[in-house]
Amino acid sequence: MCSDRRARLPRLRPIATLAAALVLLMTLRPVAAAPCSRSGEWLASLPLAPAASAADLQRIWRAAGYQRLWGVAENLSLGAADADGGPLLRLRYPAGSYVPSATAAPRGGAGFLAPLLRHEGRGAVAACLRYQLRVPSGFRFVKGGKLPGLYGGDAPGGGKPVDGIEGFSMRLMWRSGGDLEAYAYIANAAPGTSIGRGVARLQPGRWTTLELELRLNRPDSSDGSLALWVDGDLKLERHDLAYRRSLEIAIDGLMFSSFFGGDDPSWASPVDQVLEFRDFQLFRPR
Repeated sequence: MCSDRRARLPRLRPIATLAAALVLLMTLRPVAAAPCSRSGEWLASLPLAPAASAADLQRIWRAAGYQRLWGVAENLSLGAADADGGPLLRLRYPAGSYVPSATAAPRGGAGFLAPLLRHEGRGAVAACLRYQLRVPSGFRFVKGGKLPGLYGGDAPGGGKPVDGIEGFSMRLMWRSGGDLEAYAYIANAAPGTSIGRGVARLQPGRWTTLELELRLNRPDSSDGSLALWVDGDLKLERHDLAYRRSLEIAIDGLMFSSFFGGDDPSWASPVDQVLEFRDFQLFRPR
């Protein structure tokens, strides 16, 4: 009997070693299966008054401390709530429009910084942004364009180097055919770095739920994380990012930023087009 038990030991050892390795791997690599909004604590939402005009919104948001407002009055409008949710933000991209700094083209899209997480002068170390986007049937994606995300500090963008800038931005972006990616201005990457291009694809004609979770790094490490869920499915996860060089930088809130581009006319929208947004919510991840 004892000899039979000893004979089985060599066969059991590899199995035990593999099980121990799997347990260790799970402790080192967080598993983020559930969308961040389901397990997180609600913190804030983007206020939308159904009867407000674009001019009203601009005035309300300025009074609330929102910054860098552009394109709101000419391209953003509020639509009535549909059967599935609350008021819609309808954003217009005129034919020929691309990056908003282009002076020889119409300006399409809109942008603003909403410091919804600034409490007592300080933002968050981890945050989850959830919103919904509807791409109409027949939408022409061309080469790509920007979508809202999260920011901290100086909220860099526009192709400018991040050296010497105290802050970061992590937006989403669509590419040709509606492919999605994260679009980063962070300390340990080139300006406008593409992360996870093609991990998911926008489907025209219906609402898509996007959830972006950021966890900031320690200033001396590249241990910041990023996770992206699309319609509840985890599509992208990274744990090697450096968002900041100083503890003074935190996640301040929503960076609403959407336009075609790219920095030359090959990115421009070929016709007048519209995207719809709704239900911007911010959570503290578990």
